[in-house]
Amino acid sequence: MNNELKTMLESIIQEALKPIKDEMHTIKDEVQTIKEDIHTIKGEVQSLKGEVQTIKGEVQTVKEDMHTIKGEVQSLKGEVQTIKGEVQTIKGEVQTVKEDMHTIKGEVQSLKGEVQTIKSQVDENTQLLKAIIHRQEETDAKLDAVSMDVHKLHGELNFIKEEISDIKTTVDFTYQKTNKNELEIFKLKQN
Repeated sequence: MNNELKTMLESIIQEALKPIKDEMHTIKDEVQTIKEDIHTIKGEVQSLKGEVQTIKGEVQTVKEDMHTIKGEVQSLKGEVQTIKGEVQTIKGEVQTVKEDMHTIKGEVQSLKGEVQTIKSQVDENTQLLKAIIHRQEETDAKLDAVSMDVHKLHGELNFIKEEISDIKTTVDFTYQKTNKNELEIFKLKQN
């Protein structure tokens, strides 16, 4: 019975943990996607750095295009700011994922506590059941002893009934004999 309860509890815990595991798997996939996006962004930043170097070279060689190049540099700075904003957004999402993981860990700890409580209750119930079985065995033993005493008393009662019957027969006989003797005495007195 204890193994069945343990198996049942493990099954319940597995069922309860399944959605959490699925959610963790989904979170891992999202983190992997975020990592790939970060890698792509890093590649774009590297590319932009290369373009900036090229622009610097062109500025050095073509001073008359300075105004145009400055405009392009400002545009690139805007894109870098956009990229930085996206990186901040990704960091926020990663932080959210971390918080979710922390929440999941707390829920798992809570489940462990509940399982421990259930195990304690099962142990307590097992001890109570053992005490009840022990008491039942003691009661059965006392009942057997009482039953033997009743059988013994029944036998003694039958013996006493037989003795009383014998005494009654003797009394009846004595009564009859006494009556007969009194009649004889009466007759003798009459004569």
